[in-house]
Formats: sequence, C-alpha cells, structure tokens
Amino acid sequence: MADIVILGRGQDFLLLTAEDSPAEMGPYLSAGPIHKAARYQLYALLLGCFSEEAEAFEYLHHELDADGPYILLIDRLITDNLAAFEESEVEQITEHWLACSPMEALDVEADDVLSFVFELVHLCKLRAQTEQLDLFVYHEG
Repeated sequence: MADIVILGRGQDFLLLTAEDSPAEMGPYLSAGPIHKAARYQLYALLLGCFSEEAEAFEYLHHELDADGPYILLIDRLITDNLAAFEESEVEQITEHWLACSPMEALDVEADDVLSFVFELVHLCKLRAQTEQLDLFVYHEG
C-alpha cells in the first residue's frame, strides 16, 4: 500500500490497530509512488536545508506493530510553510521538486505531482485552522 497522508488528532491514532483502515481517521491523500526519501526532498526545498536534515521533520508518532505499519507525524514547521503557499508558489515548488533526483527516479506525471502538492497544501491549510489537528503519514514500513 502507498503511504497515506492523513489529517487528524494524534490521540486518535493511538487507538488505531493494524487491522483498522487509516482512511477512516480523517481527510487523507494517497502519496502514490512518492516515498519517504522523495518527501524529505520536498521538506528540504521548503526549509532550505539538505534532505538528510529534512528527515528530522517526519518522525514516529505511533507504531501499530513492531514491523509496521507506522504513524509518522509531519512537523508543524513543514505544514505551516505549506499552508502559507499561494497557487503560483505551489506550481513553482512542484517544478523544483520534480527536478530533484528522488523525484526524477519515480515514474510520475508532472500533473499528478502538482495535484498531490495542491491537495497537500489544502490539508495543511485545514490543519492551520484547527490547533488540535496535525498531519500524519500512515507508512507500512
């Protein structure tokens, strides 16, 4: 299963089991073929840092089982940056992201990635409106 980005409350994810559907936790977005290393590259572009440093902005929140799946929390520094984006900025960051080696290695259409980033920005804007919500990644491991 592809990673899923989910908007929700952290305490609710603590009740999630490996048999539960993560899509029922709140509004979600499938990451498709966009894996962790590619997401780290997006975070690096947002923060102006190296992708190795950007790994620190997505961290373990809850382990459903020792071998996964895992619930990862996306740091609010990332979500707040994305929430502040205007439409033209979404297109620009997407172009830069597509030019990074982890994204170039994926077999993805530019329009699909642009759609993903627009939807991700939308989830981040929703997160910014409600203090109790955060953005999580359901990652099978």
